[in-house]
Amino acid sequence: KQDESPVPIEPIDIAILARTNSDIKDIVKALRKYGVPVSEPEDAIMQRIEVQLVVTLLQYMQNPSNKHVIADIMRMMCGECTSDILKDRIEYVAKYKEETGDWDQWKHDDEVINELLRKTARFKHLSIPEMVKGLIYECNIPALTSRWGEGRIRQQNLSTLQHLADDYDEMCLQMGLGTSISGFIYYLNSVEPDKEKDNQSNTVKVFTYHGCKIKRAALLKG
Repeated sequence: KQDESPVPIEPIDIAILARTNSDIKDIVKALRKYGVPVSEPEDAIMQRIEVQLVVTLLQYMQNPSNKHVIADIMRMMCGECTSDILKDRIEYVAKYKEETGDWDQWKHDDEVINELLRKTARFKHLSIPEMVKGLIYECNIPALTSRWGEGRIRQQNLSTLQHLADDYDEMCLQMGLGTSISGFIYYLNSVEPDKEKDNQSNTVKVFTYHGCKIKRAALLKG
């Protein structure tokens, strides 16, 4: 240390311990007010809308004809409200069901859907981490979700999702299992909040004393 120049402190070098979850919320709110990047224990990863969007795009890759998935894409990516989507779907079915054999091509001529089909076709043979990364950046998810507010938080969540994709890929490799979109979605639904902490992001970490003990025990066990 005496022979080297001082290294500037980064957010990732700092952890803050609090007594209660309520204290955590106050600390995080104060840090974000001053633009300090910060991570905190969160709810289940699948409850975050930016993560739901990426998962929906993965599901679209898996089955481009799934009408529920297409409806979710129109809602999240195009800003259409659920009632308008449902109305459009009902009108489409009523108009074309009796007229043509391929009536179930709803929204397949939509510009957004066609663009997604073109982009996702290139990702089908990639690994799960590469799929997730490709979707996030090819579809410009960070810019899209930042319009919903709390852009920094959403970016952190997308970063966490990429790390979880790496974790899933590594877990399957160690267990000798094949990876799949369905398997990754199941994995995301089973991840415990304490395990979702993105320790690789350049953010200040905020824990309760109890949460810190659990995290330390998990690291020692691993």
